[in-house]
Amino acid sequence: MYSEVDIYYPHTILEVKRLIEQQAKNVANGVSKTMESKHLLEPAEAVDAAPDPLRWPEQKDDYQAMMLLIHENMPQPEGAKLIKLIAKHSKEIGRWYHFAGYVLATADQLRQQGRMTRKIRQGVDWNGNKKFEDQSFDDLPHTELL
Repeated sequence: MYSEVDIYYPHTILEVKRLIEQQAKNVANGVSKTMESKHLLEPAEAVDAAPDPLRWPEQKDDYQAMMLLIHENMPQPEGAKLIKLIAKHSKEIGRWYHFAGYVLATADQLRQQGRMTRKIRQGVDWNGNKKFEDQSFDDLPHTELL
């Protein structure tokens, strides 16, 4: 499926198959919630992919903007700088959601053509209800087969 996505939306595959030791580290670090990851299956039924150019949303300035949104008592930069940081962070996060939507649409199209039989689930919307505010754990790169 990702080869189809790459034709129109270049991306980087971050991870497919994962060792159980790495999964345990991911759970311990809070970047994964389960030891029953589909990355552990043989063959793996999950992939982590990122839109190109690869930029993590929590890069220095973006992370600062996110922390300012979360922590009221942090020193606040001047208004214009704060607005610029928040706008940059929002656009970078938006790019990841845009990519996830493209992946989902590609999977739907491939299923409609009979070239794919299983549905997918994504870490941007675990329950697939197209409402993002009900997420308790965001895993923006993650896609898995159902």
